[in-house]
Amino acid sequence: MKDKKFFQSKSFYKLITVTLLTSLLFVFNQCVVEQTEQQGNVVYIPIDNPAESDNDDNDDSNTTGSAEFVDEGATEVARTSTSVGIKDFEQTYKTYEALTGITLEDENDVRNTYNDMNSQLANENDLKKYGTSTLIANLKLAGIFCHRMMSEAQYYNLIGFADMNTRADEALDTQGRLDLITKMMDRFWGQGTQSNADWDANVEDLNLLIGDILEGENMGSSNTTKKVAKGLCVAILVSPKSVLL
Repeated sequence: MKDKKFFQSKSFYKLITVTLLTSLLFVFNQCVVEQTEQQGNVVYIPIDNPAESDNDDNDDSNTTGSAEFVDEGATEVARTSTSVGIKDFEQTYKTYEALTGITLEDENDVRNTYNDMNSQLANENDLKKYGTSTLIANLKLAGIFCHRMMSEAQYYNLIGFADMNTRADEALDTQGRLDLITKMMDRFWGQGTQSNADWDANVEDLNLLIGDILEGENMGSSNTTKKVAKGLCVAILVSPKSVLL
């Protein structure tokens, strides 16, 4: 019942709205593909053909015929979308289970939310299917996982943030924010999985998210600390590092 009230509360919609904007920024920052600067958009790479290797007279005529098209420039993003995939509904919840320690069998509210959302999640791995509706479904599913994770010590202790039950004005000072962000990223993304530049950019984005969530909140309450943790959790769970193959 408490979980149902959470989904109907203003706090939940604030979390979802703010986290959606941050998540879209994550998607933009981490999925942009740099185009290669070359002359022309197609490069021909000769492929050895044993059947024709002894025919020296036809080398010129066969150069094009025995070559492979390698798209460059304008088709870079299209080609990348065939090599990068989105996790489907089952892969998504299995990922969330592994990262949060929460299983569908143990938490009825998580299972019910998943049953409601799975038809809106991706049903195949094609990245081009990852639209706004899929992102919102991921947000709602991540929302219930993160809500349960930050509501029970057996789950939030997995993060290792010692101040989860401390009032926000004490737990979320400059060092406290960095500590929470770092432990969240280490838990959900793994240590040493990104460059220093990516790390710094993600810390900055998540720090901005904390500021947005804290606006107008009671800084003397530990519930505010957990609310911030939920927001960070959702943003990280729906980021490309979590949902892409």
